[in-house]
Amino acid sequence: MARPPVSKGVAQQIAARKAVIEKTANRTPDDLLYLNSKTGWIKMQSSVNTLTNDDIARLAAGEDPINIIGSPITAGYNVLMGGLLRPDRGLREGIDIKPTDAVTGVISNYAYQNRAQSTGIRPMPGITSMNVKSKNTYGTLREAEVAFSVWTLEDFELMEQVYLRPGFTMLLEWGHSMYIDNDGKLSTEVETIGNRFYRPGVTTEQILNDIADLRQKSSYNYEGMIGYVKNFSWSYTADGGYSCTVSIISMGEIIESIKLRFDPRLRVKDKTLFDDPKSEEGKEQLKSMYHYLVSKIAPLTSSSTFNKADLQAKAGDVVADLEDFTGYYSDVELDDSWFWDTSTPMHWISLRTFLDIFNKCIAPVDRTKLKDLKGRTLTRFNIDYEYSDKFLTSDEHFSIDPTVCVLIKPAKIGDRTLLIEPVHTSGGTIKGTLDDILNIYISIPFIKTTLNAALDKDGHLDKSMYDILTTLLEGINTALGGINDIQISYNDELDGGSHTLIDINNTPANNPDNPVFTLAGIGSVFTDIGISSKLSNEIASQISIAAQASAKNTTTNVENILRWNSNSIDRLKVTKNDDTNETNNAVQDAADLAERTEEWLKNVVDTFDDFNGSGYKKDDMEAVKTMHAEWTVTNVLKKGRIQKRLPLPEPIPVELSFKLDGIGGLKVAETFTIADGILPRLYQNRFGYIITGLEHTIGVDNKWETSVTTQFYLVELPTDAEVAAAGAPPAYSAAFLATQANQVPTATGFSISKGGSTRVIEGITYKNGQLPPNKLVAIANQAKYKGDLSSDGGRIRLYPKAASALNDLLAAATRSKITLKINSAYRTVPDQVITFKNNCTNPADSMQRCKPKPGEGPAAIPGTSNHGFGLAVDFANRNHTKMNTSMREYAWLAFNAAQYGFRRIASEAWHWEYQI
Repeated sequence: MARPPVSKGVAQQIAARKAVIEKTANRTPDDLLYLNSKTGWIKMQSSVNTLTNDDIARLAAGEDPINIIGSPITAGYNVLMGGLLRPDRGLREGIDIKPTDAVTGVISNYAYQNRAQSTGIRPMPGITSMNVKSKNTYGTLREAEVAFSVWTLEDFELMEQVYLRPGFTMLLEWGHSMYIDNDGKLSTEVETIGNRFYRPGVTTEQILNDIADLRQKSSYNYEGMIGYVKNFSWSYTADGGYSCTVSIISMGEIIESIKLRFDPRLRVKDKTLFDDPKSEEGKEQLKSMYHYLVSKIAPLTSSSTFNKADLQAKAGDVVADLEDFTGYYSDVELDDSWFWDTSTPMHWISLRTFLDIFNKCIAPVDRTKLKDLKGRTLTRFNIDYEYSDKFLTSDEHFSIDPTVCVLIKPAKIGDRTLLIEPVHTSGGTIKGTLDDILNIYISIPFIKTTLNAALDKDGHLDKSMYDILTTLLEGINTALGGINDIQISYNDELDGGSHTLIDINNTPANNPDNPVFTLAGIGSVFTDIGISSKLSNEIASQISIAAQASAKNTTTNVENILRWNSNSIDRLKVTKNDDTNETNNAVQDAADLAERTEEWLKNVVDTFDDFNGSGYKKDDMEAVKTMHAEWTVTNVLKKGRIQKRLPLPEPIPVELSFKLDGIGGLKVAETFTIADGILPRLYQNRFGYIITGLEHTIGVDNKWETSVTTQFYLVELPTDAEVAAAGAPPAYSAAFLATQANQVPTATGFSISKGGSTRVIEGITYKNGQLPPNKLVAIANQAKYKGDLSSDGGRIRLYPKAASALNDLLAAATRSKITLKINSAYRTVPDQVITFKNNCTNPADSMQRCKPKPGEGPAAIPGTSNHGFGLAVDFANRNHTKMNTSMREYAWLAFNAAQYGFRRIASEAWHWEYQI
């Protein structure tokens, strides 16, 4: 799950509102209506279908229960808003003076009914308020509290049947009664999902798609969620009515209650595959589906790899639906030293396979849905690599404990390589990239230990899937050196709602598409702006120790917060240290650290050699864990990121919070930046903001308000001095670099554009260097970006689409404090002749005899350069110096240019071409 920017549509809606608010004169009637007359609305619909007495009898007898679906009429004719809807979906109105005491629930058109034998004329039920909060880490689940009033016993019986139903699905929608759309026009159109919710065979995924469509159609003045009733409450009021509250939770919370303890014999058709239930192995297999499959993996020792077919042969058709996978096996020797070496079979499977087992073999399913429908499972993990989040890693990163997990790439420590046999030598099919979380391999013994630790006293799995997976992830985070914080996330727009795994420490570099919000000023749409630190006791202590930047080892979380104190010093405690070393000799301290590190690295290599060879000792492996976290933070995370000219990762424990008029479309984990005028100058342009929490409220004032909570993250790039101090980057393997487009500054592939004398562009053939004037557009602010231009009369012109993309790229670079200059853009044929000759050692030579200047490649033959099609740009730095790969500006281009359609030509760091 990448950290995307706040969507352009949401940013445009905020800008449209700002345009109205910042007017100090000449407001239109529509402006005044928008500012003074809009209200919030709430709508709740129930999935409860009512059963006939015959249906109930058939269910009790077990007769075809899947096809007994009941009727949605009662729920469909009692849709809650500020009141109830009529059968034609209009709001009920008027007074029914005729006494009605029968509870029909489906035929009334009146807002007031006469309950002559009980309470007399009373209003219809209606929603009074709503509060929707994000919950859990990173707020990816949502919980809604909806309050509504009921005024008669007869209506309460209906509302109780339809809405106060734990476990049943509810659709909750809300929005503004009028709004300014993204074109700046006042709209009073309110559209909701309506009858589509009651379509036969409708799925959660379809409803969520409808919600997404309505968000966009309403310019994000609509929002909705689908979930199940978690709790309800009601109380009888003094005036004879009922005050009701229903709690609705996102579907994703189901995982927190799913136990894995059902009998595997319910899923495995071939009962002969189970061992004798009286044997130890047989008892183990009956604990859970995971225990059963783990026991079937254990005998797979004939090869260093195993796959789905191998497991299916042992475990039966229950494995048939799993995705293809590669697992690894090694017969590891445990050197006991007290008695004799113990053979310890060691198998590893990927997190993707572990989650796939849950999806296919454990997750509860709705058997009325088609088998190949992803929405068939009530909760699932998305295991498509397209949506896999990346974890912080590098070539030097490794797991210190292969009995917990391993990475599928060998770690490089200087000139030494750590191998875990057979994972790095026996091949197999690996999908996705090396830094996909799904490609972390966990050991079967670790899985088994975690499962057994979750057993209750009766031998059943008392913990939920969420508990078990959280324990596994905690072990992985620790084994990888503590720089990762991989957690469970939920996305209600992915496959009708599914879980993913995210590394919340893997904060992004500054995304050039981040919108810039103006929090202060006359046109600001934001209120209640606040900033507060959220430091744990542990981090606060570390900061106190490290406040003078003298600590030997701090996490990047602490490192980033120290930047708040970068211009200050504690007058009472001038120096602080995190060890008992009395010397103030920095050189000696560095030498001592280097000596300790070198000794530790030697022990690590020896331990891994033992693991792969004659046998390892548990005590040895425990001993080498001592410096692993410190070394990983310093060499993999800090130094590695600086060498790649990327900001230090991890969220900073400081929150920015604000409120605004209710708005849909904001999502947890989205990013943005803020304009000058709210933070002290010291912090401007140094930080971005990740949304970590959202809350929507509509109260008795009928106003929809959205509250946003965010965390700071560092976007400031390392200085040239910091990069120089970090030293040259390590010799990364080509295979690893190829997978790191989102972290390592590489060009995300090279240009595929072709030169030549002619080219077809968008269906039209053009001659090189002879584009018609109407197919050349000058970029904005040419003077600002002009380098040593010697072509096209000193202009910076490109093919229209390329010019537009370059404008966006240059604007993004400026926001990131990167200064780019352009030494060349479109060239005519005469321009290319001059360029070609200037590139010759002797400009007087003919084209055939031209020898390129030392260090230069040959220039394109005049009439064949991509510059002649208006698609190529030669970049330079602020001093007009031709771009090279050691420049800070190049690092920014390599990280960002592909987002705007520009790719580097393979042999020239300065030459970038627009792909069309």
